[in-house]
Amino acid sequence: PDQRFRGDPYAALEVRYDATDAQVKRRWRELAREHHPDRAAGDADAAAALTARMARINAAYDVLRDPVRRAAYDGSPAGRRA
Repeated sequence: PDQRFRGDPYAALEVRYDATDAQVKRRWRELAREHHPDRAAGDADAAAALTARMARINAAYDVLRDPVRRAAYDGSPAGRRA
């Protein structure tokens, strides 16, 4: 699978670029509670939308929680533009 996150992981998690690891983790947990597919309660369309959103949230968190991947993103052209 492609390990690159497409887009801005900071925007996906709605955190500042200078956010600490603790702030990133706290925001990920907040978004996970808010967008978890179990909240759809039987609505298949809503569950599908929440599943897609949750996958994006998790992918962004995977980039920002790993110091090596975060530094690589921050040093990339996309990270420098942000």
